[in-house]
Amino acid sequence: MSVIENGGIMKKVLRFRVVALLLTVTAFSLAFPGAANSAPGNSGNISSSYSNSCATGWVAPASDEMPIRSQARNNATVLERVKLGYIIRCSKHVAVTGDHYNGCGIYDASAWLIVLTDDGVLGYTAMTCWRDFH
Repeated sequence: MSVIENGGIMKKVLRFRVVALLLTVTAFSLAFPGAANSAPGNSGNISSSYSNSCATGWVAPASDEMPIRSQARNNATVLERVKLGYIIRCSKHVAVTGDHYNGCGIYDASAWLIVLTDDGVLGYTAMTCWRDFH
């Protein structure tokens, strides 16, 4: 009797998929510990300088209609745009290096924040155009 006949390979593939899913969910939970929570009220303060890596887990855009992209690339698909005055979740103390950009008074920057869209999708946005929300 071969391994395929008794389901050995299929069981291993299924087990691998379950483990991969659990690892993904765990990584997401660690990156966004309060993702299911609603955004804090307007009683907080917005930092005057740009975010250096999402120190608080929440950021506010420095300009209107800030794009959230599918990758840390200037030409990546825009997943959504965030209006001035809104705050969104970001992965605390994390910034990734991506395409270089000029934004919000900073030139030749390449750091991007990892953020969570309203639909629960991970996206990337130019770090220099966001302020930490306290």
